[in-house]
Amino acid sequence: MNYGYKRQINQTFEQTEQNLRQALTEEDFRVITEIDVKNIFKQKLNYDYKKYKILGVCEPNTVYKALSIAEISELTNHADQINQKLKSAVDKV
Repeated sequence: MNYGYKRQINQTFEQTEQNLRQALTEEDFRVITEIDVKNIFKQKLNYDYKKYKILGVCEPNTVYKALSIAEISELTNHADQINQKLKSAVDKV
């Protein structure tokens, strides 16, 4: 089972992050959490690791709708919509 969306990009890490954040904003997503894995590994474990960030994003309108309903089928439908919008944002980078 595939849990993510992977794409090879020929830009610097910083350029890619900036472009991704812009593309997410254009698709109405907001970054609500950010984990800098490289820094955490260095600080907590004294491991040197590649540049790696985990961005927690949400699309507020869809999240509100999902939390406002009780039907599982509706939640699944909203999750599919979110995944398609995320893929669209990543493809813009």
